[in-house]
Amino acid sequence: LIFEGKNDPTQILIAQAMAGYERQQEIMAIALMGSAFAIITTIAREVQIRVYFTRDGTYTCCLQAMNSIGALANILAYVGYLLTVFNKYDAEDETKAFLHVVGLLLFFILAPLYALLQSSLLFKQTQYSMFIKIVFLLMAVLEYAVVIGYLVLKENAIIIEWFAVALISMYTGLFFILFLIDPVDDELKEYFTFGCCRKKSGASERKDRPSVSKRNDPTVNNRAEDIELA
Repeated sequence: LIFEGKNDPTQILIAQAMAGYERQQEIMAIALMGSAFAIITTIAREVQIRVYFTRDGTYTCCLQAMNSIGALANILAYVGYLLTVFNKYDAEDETKAFLHVVGLLLFFILAPLYALLQSSLLFKQTQYSMFIKIVFLLMAVLEYAVVIGYLVLKENAIIIEWFAVALISMYTGLFFILFLIDPVDDELKEYFTFGCCRKKSGASERKDRPSVSKRNDPTVNNRAEDIELA
């Protein structure tokens, strides 16, 4: 939109730039793929958090609510993003114009909420360093501050809108660091293969498996060896 569309991010809103872009199908395809990847990443992160706390036996109702609400918020945020793309900024149809505004609000309100909930959950996970937790927290706070600034100033803060969208995308993209440290690949494979129908049966099996923070604990390993010998 900036380089090929020759749009100045200080002079034009993203919605205006998208509406004036010649190859609309290309924009829609990119938006669909980006939103799909973001939603899949959100679901994977929800599974990762659930697996961690279930293993440790500390998955309280409060943590479950934060995890589920956060995931739902981010999924709805990207549904809102698609609404803004598929309903043009300058649409003559009042319904489409209304859906564009609804999508805009969903994206800019729910995405920062997800970031804050994620940062709160991250501080309760011991397998990540304090540096990683602080980086995610600072990004979440900055994300919220930028979005609030945009919603208050609106057309007077055009560049902030571009920065807010980029920041939200970067936050979700940084999840790859969390999965490098604790991939939970077996659980994710099970979830995306069989879906939620096997969630309950899988949860009981995962609960007996040691968490990442305990895998290298010699007392746990020695106890497992004693059980095998017996």
